[in-house]
Amino acid sequence: MSTITVYNECPEGFNPRLEASAAFIEIDEALLFLQYARKCVGQWGVPGGKIEKNELPIDAAKRELFEETGIGLETQSVISPIGKLYFRKPDIDYVFHMFRIHIPQKPLITLSDEHSDFIWQPIHQLEDLPLMPGAPEVMHYYKAQRAQWVK
Repeated sequence: MSTITVYNECPEGFNPRLEASAAFIEIDEALLFLQYARKCVGQWGVPGGKIEKNELPIDAAKRELFEETGIGLETQSVISPIGKLYFRKPDIDYVFHMFRIHIPQKPLITLSDEHSDFIWQPIHQLEDLPLMPGAPEVMHYYKAQRAQWVK
């Protein structure tokens, strides 16, 4: 397994070859996580993936959310940017964009074949899930940002 270093600020010598977007859906203090069926088998992460050529990060988050869960959003007004992190693996640097999705109730989930299961995991029990590499750092950042909007 390769080592991943996650930065809050763009590190010196950072040369991203790709960018990714992720959708964070929190309802009743629980976040939607998907369990991977192929890459990172058995590990969990939030819906997300690579940004395609000429695609905006917010549009990639919406697309990935729909492709991975079947959740379609009517308007971008329900999406708020959380921030971005900088990932460095031995063979690649990439930017990771995060968006908070505001949905009033738990939607019907239709998983893609990339995933084997989903769970609404309580925010205070995230350490109980075997998260994919880099996700613990992402969740630490998410919780820090969340503290600013949940008072």
